Amino acid sequence: MTDDAGGRTVTRASVRTLDRAALWLMHATVVSSIVMQIGKGDFLPPKVSMSQYGVGPFGWTFTITLILLAAGSMTMAIADLRRFPPPPRAVTILIAIWAVGVVLTGLVPADPDQSIPTLAGRAHTLFASLALIVLPIAAVIRVTMARRQPPKPLRITICVLAFASELSLGLLVLAATGIDITGLGPHSAWALYESSSVVLDVVLIYLMCMVARISVVVPARAEVVARTSMP
Repeated sequence: MTDDAGGRTVTRASVRTLDRAALWLMHATVVSSIVMQIGKGDFLPPKVSMSQYGVGPFGWTFTITLILLAAGSMTMAIADLRRFPPPPRAVTILIAIWAVGVVLTGLVPADPDQSIPTLAGRAHTLFASLALIVLPIAAVIRVTMARRQPPKPLRITICVLAFASELSLGLLVLAATGIDITGLGPHSAWALYESSSVVLDVVLIYLMCMVARISVVVPARAEVVARTSMP
């Protein structure tokens, strides 16, 4: 059992337990996403939009997948808060925004017919867009501004994947306005870019779980006391 600089009592075992839980929740997310695709009969990249996985008799699998994803992300964030030193506060805030956005994306259905937009459909798009924007930013801050940084190759990999995710979002916006640089057609291009961004973000969460496990540890009590007693 150890004390952090704020006087809280934590244990290495509790942090390790949260780390494992976050990782297993991410494993469950992947399994659930495969079940979702099988149920829909439409595999990545989908024909129109990933949001359409939430439409129809198997739409509940879409909701469960996103809830698992949000749970894994928040479990990782909670584990980080119990470490010393924790990551920058902005990371926790952004991951919380991501998790809330992901859950709301799963709970608020997309429009079955995208040519007839509804208020719920617009809200769904807003929640999904917000989540996809903030997660790569959180990942970059997590590995570049933390007091204890991961190995350089892992740091570079996360930054490259985060850039690719944001680039996919930018191309998705172009596809939404009718600009398609792939020649696939607006709907297929939208599905490709959206799928790419989502998959990259899931990979980022996995890598952030790795960062948490290998680069940040709860220090021994003596180390904390030594730090806090220094003038």
